[in-house]
Amino acid sequence: SLNPSHVSGSYLLYFQATTSSDWYLLNDPFGRLPCYYYIHPQTGDYIFSRDIQEVLKVVQNVRFNQQALAELLLLGYPLGDKTLYKDIYYLPPATIVAYRSGQLESYCYHQWNFEELANKEQRYNIKELVDLFIEGVRVRSVEKQVVALSGGLDSRAVVGALHRLGITFQTATCIDAKNAASKDVKAAREMANLLVVAWEGVEVPPASMEDIKQLLQLKAGHNYLGMAYFLPFLRQLRAKGYQQYWTGDGGDKVLPDISPMRAVKNAAQTLSYLLDRQGLMPIQQVAQLTGLASATIKEAILQQLVDYPEEEWSYKYVHFQLMERSRKWIGEGEDRNRSFIWSVSPFYHLPFFEAAMQFPIAAKKDFQLYRQFLEALHPTLANYPNANWGFPIGETKQLKQLLRRQKLGTYIPRSWKNKIKKYNALQADQTGKWRAIFQQASDSHQTLALEHLWDMSQLKEENLWYVWMVVLLEETGVRFEESEEEF
Repeated sequence: SLNPSHVSGSYLLYFQATTSSDWYLLNDPFGRLPCYYYIHPQTGDYIFSRDIQEVLKVVQNVRFNQQALAELLLLGYPLGDKTLYKDIYYLPPATIVAYRSGQLESYCYHQWNFEELANKEQRYNIKELVDLFIEGVRVRSVEKQVVALSGGLDSRAVVGALHRLGITFQTATCIDAKNAASKDVKAAREMANLLVVAWEGVEVPPASMEDIKQLLQLKAGHNYLGMAYFLPFLRQLRAKGYQQYWTGDGGDKVLPDISPMRAVKNAAQTLSYLLDRQGLMPIQQVAQLTGLASATIKEAILQQLVDYPEEEWSYKYVHFQLMERSRKWIGEGEDRNRSFIWSVSPFYHLPFFEAAMQFPIAAKKDFQLYRQFLEALHPTLANYPNANWGFPIGETKQLKQLLRRQKLGTYIPRSWKNKIKKYNALQADQTGKWRAIFQQASDSHQTLALEHLWDMSQLKEENLWYVWMVVLLEETGVRFEESEEEF
């Protein structure tokens, strides 16, 4: 019989019985293709859909989930199976839904426990790891494909595997109107030249209101609205006839050490570290905007951590990174891409992923595993400087110094960081623009207490994009207040 836990790929499969009304629905072990559902609490009527807008269409009087909104502002995405909307949920990864004899039921066929994986006796060597990665690239390759090449490590690994396989591909880099990623553009162009591979810098204008509305329509608030500028890039790739868009998504979670950079031995320390490292907005301001007490928001997040199967708190944080941030922040971004062009990443090739997660944390420390992996995969690309660092991954002394500074930074309280000028990204002209937007919305907006935004001294522009997204969603008819729902 088929064991889905051993089947690699991004899939959502539906099976309909030929002699009855029974059916089955199952997704892959990572939940790579987001699926949303609603089950009416009284009638039991249900809808499952890849398109969240299809779910929203049949649920009247759509309401926000208050805790999910708080998590959106605080972290950038709702946690667990929550969406932003009350009673609408994500289908969890590795789930089989069965409708049999008039009864709807579901069960999990695979539970990720990253502590158990890291403590398995079975170990892979670097060559085996590289071979699994190359195989993941080979089985996903198509005739006309493009790699989103940056100056970092992850996308160059994809390029390195394709190059070793001798498979035809092109590379492209998005150049935004502000040329904010100029270092990436330079590095991508030079790496493509080293391999004699076609490269194109695709220039895109600032996000238009049409782009913003389209992204809001596509993902209904589950993809950061500030990424609307990226839609013209995806349109251009589709217009060029590419069948597939390769990314390095997930590489930064699978090969490096993603455990906490300072000791976490209990729930309070883990939650504090998570909010310090992953938090986007001060939790006090989130509480003011949403009307939820800070303690209530923290309690819900802590319960999410407690429910993870790992025992050690450091591994619970690893679980958070892989099954919350990767699935929501990265996964919804990839799904945005799929609205224009099919998007894949070999880092989620199941045999490779499981092998990489069986390497102990000590082997991943200071990017040791990533360095060995890249050097074995493609030495030329391994020796090219990381655009974010300014030096190659093999420069271990410089890398350790960089990581040491990052670790020291985790001990600096967020309140201190916000007082340092470089942490406050809002300039005077930006502040005025955003105040005008929220002033115009404040008279009719009911979901968030916008008056608490007038002091923007501790905020970055990213925070305000999230708030504006909620404002725009409310304009589509979503409400916060309690009301009886009809289906």
